Amino acid sequence: MGNPFKSELITDERYLINCLAYIQNNPVKARVVTNVEDYKYSSYINYITQGGIIDFDEAKKYYSTESSNIKAIMEELNDGNWLEHDDKIYEDKNEVFKELINKYGLTKTRLKEDDKLLKTVVKEMQQEVK
Repeated sequence: MGNPFKSELITDERYLINCLAYIQNNPVKARVVTNVEDYKYSSYINYITQGGIIDFDEAKKYYSTESSNIKAIMEELNDGNWLEHDDKIYEDKNEVFKELINKYGLTKTRLKEDDKLLKTVVKEMQQEVK
């Protein structure tokens, strides 16, 4: 079975905001609490009260930490699909190959003629098989 914990590089502000919303909403998604602010271990309440353990000076380098902004982010991203995507767990690399063949309509001739396509497929295979 695959590892439920993974890391992904955050490359832009929008993705960072989505990650924050995802983290803050995990207790709600897990049905531990009904509302984000009810989870006592969440940093959400620190953002709202502008206190606690958050390094606001560091956070402000990347996004507005004003409580009104944090509330607006949480309201905007309240659909519950902050970072959700189809995480397939592949039992073996042949499943990855079959999916990529179908996805790109791969043939030996096409791969021989299209270096860019070949590089794209190889890169995607490397990411999926890890």
